[in-house]
Amino acid sequence: SAKFAIDLGVDLVFELPVYFSTQNAEIFAKASINILNKLKVEKIIFGSEDKIEILKNILEKIENNKDIYRENLKENLKKGYSYQKSSLIAMDFLNKIEKDALKKANNILGLEYLKAIKKINPEISAQTIKRVGVDHNSQDSTLEFASASLIRKKIFQNKSVKNFLPLETYESIKKQKLNNLENYYHIFKHQILLDSSLKDYMDYEIGMENLFLKNLDAKNFSEFINSCTNKRYSSSRIRRLILSKILDLKKEDIKNYLYLPYLRLLAGNSKGFEILKDLEYPIITNKKNLKDLSPEIKAIYEKEVFATNVYNTFSTGKLNEDYTRKIFIKK
Repeated sequence: SAKFAIDLGVDLVFELPVYFSTQNAEIFAKASINILNKLKVEKIIFGSEDKIEILKNILEKIENNKDIYRENLKENLKKGYSYQKSSLIAMDFLNKIEKDALKKANNILGLEYLKAIKKINPEISAQTIKRVGVDHNSQDSTLEFASASLIRKKIFQNKSVKNFLPLETYESIKKQKLNNLENYYHIFKHQILLDSSLKDYMDYEIGMENLFLKNLDAKNFSEFINSCTNKRYSSSRIRRLILSKILDLKKEDIKNYLYLPYLRLLAGNSKGFEILKDLEYPIITNKKNLKDLSPEIKAIYEKEVFATNVYNTFSTGKLNEDYTRKIFIKK
């Protein structure tokens, strides 16, 4: 996918480590903005369903009503609602347009980007590109547009997705051996039966291990997710917690590594390499770059290798290949 991005006009592609890319919108956004800030970017552009002015207005109102928001949030969580729903209800200082905006996935992540920018480097400006065609996770499509979720679903069902992808991307995906999610469900069941503890992971709440054990006899992954999903625990939260357990992505490690200068380059072109000339942080491209880095950076590397090994176990079968391949460079 890094190669596809470069071929389609991107100058540099950096990795968002699995420690952060698998977590909630707040962690995802903070880690992303941290990397971009270390790369000295001046502007970030992200997709959203609504204009950035709406997101900025929401952020300002949240900051101006912090005490009210926190109190309302606690009350709604006590009533058994999910964090996302509790948070939305707690913002009774927002108008209807603003509340509706926070029901849309890209807007939610966009708001977290703005929060992260304010915390990490307020000098970074932000701009949005309006999402068009279909909604995030939509199972419907138009002639030109389909959500990533629908595209993945069609690929697993061996259905054509040619209309929705560049030709080269489509041809490459067809050649790949794709993983079946049921493989990971079996790993998860084995781990939970060995050790049902989940308290060390993000998204955990007391009692969730009992919920998981109760439903562990579900016949497949989808049935298990549906059985564990309720008004307090969204399916997304359940999935994140499962992945954290499989990959052992501990909450304490995520907090400790969040703002590190982990800059792993995956692909680039000549214009992109010009941008990197004056950076104060080392750029990681392969194992050879790691020897002089901190133990924390090496820990992120080790987790990347482990995650790739888990993935490859059910696809290529190759182990310990991460960080061994040359980065893609377009001349």
